[in-house]
This record gives sequence, structure tokens and C-alpha cells, in this order.
Amino acid sequence: LALSASAAKISPRAAALRTEGDQAFAKRDYETAMSKYQMAVKFSKGFPADLMRRMGKTYLAQGDTMQAQKWLSRALRLDPSNKELAAEYAKAKAAR
Repeated sequence: LALSASAAKISPRAAALRTEGDQAFAKRDYETAMSKYQMAVKFSKGFPADLMRRMGKTYLAQGDTMQAQKWLSRALRLDPSNKELAAEYAKAKAAR
């Protein structure tokens, strides 16, 4: 998962949790990934688009297209120039 410009708002602890979430996601352990991403939010200033994107992708991987669209849409509002994110949002919308 590529990082967006809003990743700068993530503390070192949040970054470590994000990495653990990415590792769980890669192993298709989506419950653990989501848990790590949610914990990372608690250590972040605000709610970075980077974490919203990861949560959206995790929901999409689990087949929850409505939640995926919700989180990817929020991330896209914060990072509208991110073409990869826009493509992921379109994929979530098409998966309905």
C-alpha cells in the first residue's frame, strides 16, 4: 500500500501499528489488519487519509463494499489527487 501525503500526521507508534496491519493484510488476516489500523488511528493526529484508505481496502477484501466505499470516499476527499486511491474507490463502487 502506497503512502499518501497525509502520512506525515502519523506518529512513530501509529506507523508501527500501520506496518503490523499491512503485514496482517498481506497474510489475508483482515480482522487483525483492521484492528491494527484502528489502533493506529488512536496514535495519530486527526484521521489520516492513509489509514482511511487501508481500512477501505480491508473492508473491500472482506467483501463489505458499502464500508469500503465509505472509507475510500473519505480518504479521497482528503487526498483528491491520488489516482491510485481514486481507482480503488471506483473498484469498490463497481463491486456492489
